[in-house]
Amino acid sequence: MDEIWALDIFISFDNPLFIDPFLLSISKEYKWWYKNIVEYLIFLKINNDNIKWKWAEKAYFSFHEIKETHLWYIQGNSDKWSWLWPKFVRELRHALKYLEQSTDEDIRIEKLTLFTKYVWRDKISDFITNLVLSDIAKFTENVCNKGNIVPEKTKNIIIQNCFFDKSKKIRLPKSFKLPIYNWKYILLMPEVILTTTDDFLNKKDFNKNLFNHIPQSLQNDELKFKFNLILKQEILTKEEKLTQLLSLVIDNPDIYKTYTEIKEKDSSSALKKNKEEINEHKDLLAKIPTINSFRKDFNPDKSQNSLEEAYRLIAQFKQKIEENWLYKTFYKNDKDIFSEKQIQLLFTLSWWYSKFCVDGEVDNGSWPVDFKVSKWANNTTIIEFKLWSNSRLEHGLTTQSNKYGKTNNTVNIVRVVFCSSNEQIERTEEIIKTHNLKNVIMIDIQKQKSASKI
Repeated sequence: MDEIWALDIFISFDNPLFIDPFLLSISKEYKWWYKNIVEYLIFLKINNDNIKWKWAEKAYFSFHEIKETHLWYIQGNSDKWSWLWPKFVRELRHALKYLEQSTDEDIRIEKLTLFTKYVWRDKISDFITNLVLSDIAKFTENVCNKGNIVPEKTKNIIIQNCFFDKSKKIRLPKSFKLPIYNWKYILLMPEVILTTTDDFLNKKDFNKNLFNHIPQSLQNDELKFKFNLILKQEILTKEEKLTQLLSLVIDNPDIYKTYTEIKEKDSSSALKKNKEEINEHKDLLAKIPTINSFRKDFNPDKSQNSLEEAYRLIAQFKQKIEENWLYKTFYKNDKDIFSEKQIQLLFTLSWWYSKFCVDGEVDNGSWPVDFKVSKWANNTTIIEFKLWSNSRLEHGLTTQSNKYGKTNNTVNIVRVVFCSSNEQIERTEEIIKTHNLKNVIMIDIQKQKSASKI
C-alpha cells in the first residue's frame, strides 16, 4: 500500500480520517478531483433557486455515507449508513448563497462551513466523497489493474449514482473492477488527501485570522479601513467584533480569497500535518492483532437508556485496559505514545454491538464533543475523554463539559479521566471531592508489571 500511496485501512472497524479539500486542491495528482467538486458547486449555485421539489432536492443535495471507503464507518453500529439529510441539505442550500458573489475561479467548498451549524468536517468529507466517487473508484481500479491485488479477489461492480453527467444533469452508474472482501467491494483512498483533525481551511482558523493576518494582507484599502474600524472599537467584545467582521465577509468575497492565499503560502504545513497523521494511523494499524483479540469479548447491550449504555461501554473499555492488557497499545519500547485521539479510536471498539446510536466528535455548537450516545432526541448522553496531562483538566471537568451539555440539549454527561501514574489518580480524586463531581470515571493506563514479576 505504501508503494502505491493508498491508505491501508481497517476493514472491521472505522478509520478516523476525512478528506481535506485543501489537500485535494494542492495535490498535483488529484487536483482535478477538486475541479470536479467546484464544477458541481457552480451547477448548484446556478440552479439553487430552481430546485424546489423534494425529490429534486434529494437528488442534487442529499447523499448517503459511502461505507465502502471505511472512513469513520462503524460496521455493526446503528448509524452506519446515515444520509446527509435534511439539516445538512437545508444549511448547504443556505450557504450556497454566500458563493453568489464569488467568481467561478474563487469558489471553494470550504467556504460553505463558515456560516453554518451542521455543515462541518465529516459532513463535508461525505459530500466530497459522493462528488468524486467515480474518481475514487477509478483510483481503486488502477490499483487492481497494476497487479497489486490478486484477480481472484476482484470483481466488476456497478456503482449507482457514481458520477454527474453535466449534459443530462443527472447522476449515472458506472462499472469498475474493485477488490472484494466478504462479498462487499472496497474503495481505496490516496493517503495524501486525508486528515484526522480539522481541515487546513476551517471555520475556527478563519475566525482567528480575521483578527490578524487577513486585515494585514488585504489589498483593498477601503476594506482594510473597515476592518480596522471594527477592531479598534474598545467598547465591543471579541464576539461582537467577530459578528461584525463576518458580516463583511458575506458581502466581500475578497476576504476569503485573501485567507485562502495566506494558507496556500503555508501549504507545506498542511503536507507535514498529513504525513504525521498518516504515520500515526499506520502505527495503530500495526497493533490490530492485539486489538482484535479483545473485540470478541464485548457484550451486546441490555441498557434501558443512553446514560446506562454510556456507563456500560465505558466499564467494558476500562476492564479491557486495566485487566486485559489493552494498555499495551499505548506503549512502544517502554515509552508512552498514547494520545487522546488514539484512545478515542480504541474506544470505538466497544460500540460494536451497541443498539444505541454512538457518534464521535459531534459538533452541535460551541465545540465538538468526544462521543454522543443516543436513542431519540430526549435520550442522549455525552461522553468526554480527558487526559490527566491536559493542563486545563480541572476546568474541563467542572465547566467545559457542562457547556457541552447545554449545547447538545442534554443533562447527561459522563467524564472519563485517563491517568498514567498513582499521583495523577490521587490528584483526580481530590478534584472530584473538592467540586463534588458526579459521573466521573478514572481509567488507569499506566504500564503494569506481569504477574510473574510481582
